[in-house]
Amino acid sequence: MSRAGSRPATIADAAQRPHMSRGTASRVLNRYPHVRSQVRVAVQRTMHELRYGPDDVTGSLPSREAQTLGLVAADSRTHSTPRRDPS
Repeated sequence: MSRAGSRPATIADAAQRPHMSRGTASRVLNRYPHVRSQVRVAVQRTMHELRYGPDDVTGSLPSREAQTLGLVAADSRTHSTPRRDPS
């Protein structure tokens, strides 16, 4: 939870405490190789302390892939089938 405890922690919260940018926190989260180890450890420690975890929905936006299945069903009681012209 965030400091106020009223909402889940965000990546901005995880970056703010060790005085890093959101971009740096994002690179740590996405395991970019060009992040200094002391920066990585500081951000990871803060994420752990805040119990930060990426949101499943927003995490799937960049890849355009989600583990969600949608279903659309018609009400068969009101469905009408067009009649064929016998000619």
